[in-house]
Amino acid sequence: MSSSRVYAPAMAKQKAILDQIIIDNTALLGSSSFSFNFLGETYRMNSREPLPRRVNRLAPQLHERMREFLRQRAEILVEQPYINGFFRQVVSAGRNYTDYIALTPSVVHQIIHSIKNALPQGEASLDPDEVDAFHVKHRQSMFMVQQRMALNLILQ
Repeated sequence: MSSSRVYAPAMAKQKAILDQIIIDNTALLGSSSFSFNFLGETYRMNSREPLPRRVNRLAPQLHERMREFLRQRAEILVEQPYINGFFRQVVSAGRNYTDYIALTPSVVHQIIHSIKNALPQGEASLDPDEVDAFHVKHRQSMFMVQQRMALNLILQ
C-alpha cells in the first residue's frame, strides 16, 4: 500500500500547470525550446529531448505563476512523508484487508478495495480498542489523508 494513488491527481495537476507555464514561456519568448531556467533549476516538458545550448529564462510575466507552482509543490513534498509514514504504520499494525479497512479513513477505502486481491485476507485481527488507539495516535496523519483526498475531488 502506498500513497502514489493518493497523490496521482495532484501530480497530474502539477504537471499540467508546469507544462502550461513552459508553453506560455515559449510563446512569450518566441522560442522553439520548451524549457526554461528559474531560480537555478531547469524545467522542461520532455526530459528525453536534449536541452539547447542556451536555455531560456522564465519570462518576468510568468514569475508569479511559477512561484505559486513551486509553493504547491513544496506543500506536497512536506505532506507526502507524513502520509507515506501513515500507510507504513497501517501495514505494520494490520495483518489483512479487514484490518487495513478498519485502520484507515473511509476516503481511502476505495483505493484499498481496488487492491484487495493483492492483500492477505481473513478475519479482523485487531480488537476495537486497538483500532481506536491507532486512530488517536495517527489523528494528524489521518486528517492529512482526508484533506488530500478532498483536494483530489476538487482537482478532478
